[in-house]
Amino acid sequence: ALSGLVGFFVNTLVLRTDSSGDPSFRELLGRVRTADLDAFAHQEAPFDLVLEALNPTRTLSRHPLFQICLTLESGADAQLLALPGLASAPMEKITSGSAKFDLEFFLRSDDEHGLRATVLFAADLFDEESVRRMASVLGQVLHHALADPGRPLSALEVLDPEERELLTGSWAGVKVPG
Repeated sequence: ALSGLVGFFVNTLVLRTDSSGDPSFRELLGRVRTADLDAFAHQEAPFDLVLEALNPTRTLSRHPLFQICLTLESGADAQLLALPGLASAPMEKITSGSAKFDLEFFLRSDDEHGLRATVLFAADLFDEESVRRMASVLGQVLHHALADPGRPLSALEVLDPEERELLTGSWAGVKVPG
């Protein structure tokens, strides 16, 4: 119905992820899928009206409902905009531009490049190195989760072998005799 219109037709859905009980990655995906499909049944409810109806306690230190926003563009949504005389490129830079939330992850999936990411962050809360580290950890966890989706979340590797050695070896402190 909106395909012939030009405009910004996006609505934010706030989704909660239930990771209780140490589920496997596969089970967590099932939970997320169920919650997302349930939420999509109400996707036409404008975010501002939902926020107004919930009337959460407000504070200047954080967003009232969530601090991290994840946007995934895939399939037709992930196609680059082609306009005569203009060039476009996939998003892939970490930036401290004007983030609306503490952290915003934009993921774009396409056949040619796989999964690309852009991360926006609140510069008063994070520095670029911290955000790069978080993105690296996210990549590490996803790598291990996809390699063994039946593994419980608590057993997924967060550190790569070099980081693990650094933290458990030379940075581990003084060894106690005994």
